Amino acid sequence: MFAERGSSPTFRPAAVVTVLVSAAVVAMAAQPSSANILRQAAHQQFREGNFADAYRSFRQLLLDEQYDHPQIHDDVSSAINCLRRLNRHTEIDAFRDGAVSAHQHNWRVLSAAAQSLMDGGHIGQIVAGEFERGPRRGGDGSWVSCFARDRVRALQLMQQAEPFVSRHATPRARFEFFLQFAEFIIRYETGDAAWQLQALSDLTTVPDYKQPQYGIWPGRFGGRVPGAPVDEDGNPVLHTLPADWVSALSDGQRWRWLLHRAATAAPARGSHARGVFARFLHEQFGVQTMGTFFPRQTSAQPDEDGPYAVHTLSNDETIARLATGIKRFRLPDEFSFIRIYRDIAEDGGSTGENALAQLAQIHENRRQFPHAADVWRKSIRRYGDDRDRSKAKRLEQIVGNWGRFETGTVEPAGRGATLNFRYRNGRAVDFEAQPIDVERLLGDVKAYLRSRPPRIDGSRINIGNIGYRLVQQGEDKYLGDRVAKWTVNLDPPAEHFDRQISVTTPLQQPGAWLVTARMREGNTSRIIAWVSDTVIVRKNMRGRSWYMVADTVSGKPVAGANVEFFGFRQQAAGRNRFMIDTRNFALRSDANGQVLPERRELPTDYNWVAIARHRGRLAWLGFHGLWYGNNQDFIYSQRKVYTITDRPVYRPEQTVKYKLWVRHAQFDAQGSK
Repeated sequence: MFAERGSSPTFRPAAVVTVLVSAAVVAMAAQPSSANILRQAAHQQFREGNFADAYRSFRQLLLDEQYDHPQIHDDVSSAINCLRRLNRHTEIDAFRDGAVSAHQHNWRVLSAAAQSLMDGGHIGQIVAGEFERGPRRGGDGSWVSCFARDRVRALQLMQQAEPFVSRHATPRARFEFFLQFAEFIIRYETGDAAWQLQALSDLTTVPDYKQPQYGIWPGRFGGRVPGAPVDEDGNPVLHTLPADWVSALSDGQRWRWLLHRAATAAPARGSHARGVFARFLHEQFGVQTMGTFFPRQTSAQPDEDGPYAVHTLSNDETIARLATGIKRFRLPDEFSFIRIYRDIAEDGGSTGENALAQLAQIHENRRQFPHAADVWRKSIRRYGDDRDRSKAKRLEQIVGNWGRFETGTVEPAGRGATLNFRYRNGRAVDFEAQPIDVERLLGDVKAYLRSRPPRIDGSRINIGNIGYRLVQQGEDKYLGDRVAKWTVNLDPPAEHFDRQISVTTPLQQPGAWLVTARMREGNTSRIIAWVSDTVIVRKNMRGRSWYMVADTVSGKPVAGANVEFFGFRQQAAGRNRFMIDTRNFALRSDANGQVLPERRELPTDYNWVAIARHRGRLAWLGFHGLWYGNNQDFIYSQRKVYTITDRPVYRPEQTVKYKLWVRHAQFDAQGSK
């Protein structure tokens, strides 16, 4: 192999030949070739930010047909990255084509070129009939998208590289190649890949440029169309595994074949490829596709096909949103994402832990909490827990005693405030209540703003967020002594479901109260209970604001109430400094409980709080901004259109039947059309 072409063959003893070959190998290792020296210099220039010099070196290497290196794909990526850093996007296509032409049989170059096509910018301009990729000064061209073109060209390059990968690549390299190839198949310009997988992309011709679709990004799974695609019989579309690439009838079958090739190329890594398929199936047919945030309690018998029936599903069943609506159906073994995740978990390896986590979350979504708890326990036994004990915390969320207050509303005084409480597993909960000094809180807020701090601390002026300050910041100066304590016995549902109850408190007097709930052998939850005897309502009007003070229970106006208005504004004073201005005045409510401050009294560049006091009554509203509206006729006089069709999904060449109602709505006119 070392003799020159045309020289006469020379015969030597075998031992001598071995010595000569060994000496040549040692000499090559000791003295790097000029190509390797140039490659090292190019990467050093790239690391130092000398992108122009680095590109010249990479270009010299990659346009040489004789150049080869085990990491040549990194050279291709670095060269194209240099052009992007230099904002020389228009040169990328020519360089890439040149590198591909020089290395038509090098699968590493072909796959790297395909990757750069998928990752690069897909917007350019047509100038004088020629396409120029990327931004361009002047803007005198026509903007176009080349994503579809880049995708097909990338698939062509991967298809060209496949025979060389199958013959020469290592098992790991084959695995990574086919997984990369599968990723390119499922990437489309719009996000509704599940629908587009039904088509078979034409790889014999490269598509033309088209108008860009702004705001729509290339996606992998899911899409803008609600629900998974269905066939003519209304059943979900399932992509079966073809015998080979040529016999595939759709991009979905091509994708399946590539994932299968990846799994068989490196059996030790096959679980990862199967996990990609399982994730796709789950995102298409998991119960989360219904988009329903339903509670965990089971107070009524669920409808078999409704969202509350998810806990009755077997492992090969699901309830999912299809294009034709929500449907309960059975998945064949080949497409059962739970079965696939279980097989991956049994195989173990690096993907087994992730498969168990996916299984646990799937069972949580299905409200099959005992199964989810078993999976979390298995994962902890087999793989241990992380530093934050995230698995143990998820398990405790299922099997532990938990309780929390649900969001409540202001309760009227004199009726015993009620609070909504949700719990799980526990048998008893202890409550206690402490009063909050709201007057002191309001006074401190006003004093803080009058002190003109250099920068306002939002937590100190957020009156409604007093609970956070009491619990998280320990500001117990506003808390009084405990005034009530009581216990409620609980009856938890089976299988770790939630139950919500209404807790009647002994709180009768108006005011704010910190209520604490401590689950026996469980967690602690707190809420601020607002008990009110007086309310302030507000409405913006033309040139002024309208406030009314009324009794919370009866709604009767409170006449003669002192309504205090306190406002502040923050103005920049330069050098990261601010000036704080405050205003303060009061008005008396009339016989109808009303006050109508004028615009000059309540300027819109201030934030205002209104505080009403009358014979022991106290109510407040704010801080809030103000605006003064003007009547605009076009809001009250519009043409309205309402359209319906005879079904939600249409197949090609089907007739669309629809009805439209068009009316002119003028809300201040009697019987208008």
